[in-house]
Amino acid sequence: MDELTISDPVGGDPPAGGAASVAPLDALFARVCRRDERAFERWMSAVELPVRMALEPWARAVDIECVVQETFMRTWIFAADRGHTLTGPHASLRFAIGMARNLARNEARRFRREHLVTDGNFPEPAVEPEPPPDPALARIIRRCLDRLARRPREAIRARMERGHL
Repeated sequence: MDELTISDPVGGDPPAGGAASVAPLDALFARVCRRDERAFERWMSAVELPVRMALEPWARAVDIECVVQETFMRTWIFAADRGHTLTGPHASLRFAIGMARNLARNEARRFRREHLVTDGNFPEPAVEPEPPPDPALARIIRRCLDRLARRPREAIRARMERGHL
């Protein structure tokens, strides 16, 4: 099984609208909203570390594993019940981090362990932006495509137009 990271391309069908510039997490989450269990597995593996890192201030106050599992369960329910209603880049990651923080905060309050929470300043974990297009690379790729035989060239260009390459 290939491993998905936040900057890896996503296989499978493009999201509704076919936008090729949709972030990989957003494309995965759109598939999750259509109840695609495999996409949910890949989405969870991609966001687990950033969610855990966002919960670090609560590590002494609550059971982080329980909070992460509850966050994933609630995210699945949210996606299945409401469909893809999140907007913005990496919206599903931001949603999961916000939910996890709220759950951790509630757990710390419930057990009266708020005094164990470190620093009240919680910056958002960094999500690397997609790299800008490289004009020189685009020229080289066009030249390579022009050298191919007609049928392979047409096949590759068709895949590129559909956002699969």
